[in-house]
Amino acid sequence: MTKRSLTSLAGLDGVKERVTNYEGYGDASTRGQADKMIRRYLSGKITQLLTQLNSEHLAADEKDQNRLDSLLNSTKRKLATIHKSLNSPTYIDKQFFSLAALAEQRLARLYDLERGMLEEVANLDLELSDLNQKTRTLFEQHFLHIDASVDNINQALFEREALILGDVY
Repeated sequence: MTKRSLTSLAGLDGVKERVTNYEGYGDASTRGQADKMIRRYLSGKITQLLTQLNSEHLAADEKDQNRLDSLLNSTKRKLATIHKSLNSPTYIDKQFFSLAALAEQRLARLYDLERGMLEEVANLDLELSDLNQKTRTLFEQHFLHIDASVDNINQALFEREALILGDVY
């Protein structure tokens, strides 16, 4: 097995750990299903995060509460945009789904991006579960992490779509 094959398999294994029955993009006949599985999984996790964001979060005082509410709303908007992208991809029926074989480097990059998105969603879950009753300094720090995770998911989703469309990124 080549070094690239091992890299590709490592990324694939990282996705398989979280997404049940996910087989990846190696077989052209199941590529569409694999894409749908990862998008549904991520969409479901983001729905859960949005639910967490909609629950009551309390800050130490009114000024802090206003800032916290602003940060929560901004995060909700960003996640809702990602959720919409996952549920309405622009690339369905593109050549990616009908090609017999994909380059190992392309597969490895796709799996790395997907694994990264899964890890960031898990990080967001941890950050949001530990948000209540923080002082302004602490929840501002939390939102630095939250914003970075959301931005990473968005960037990975963009790069993944570019790879599926065949664009070099």
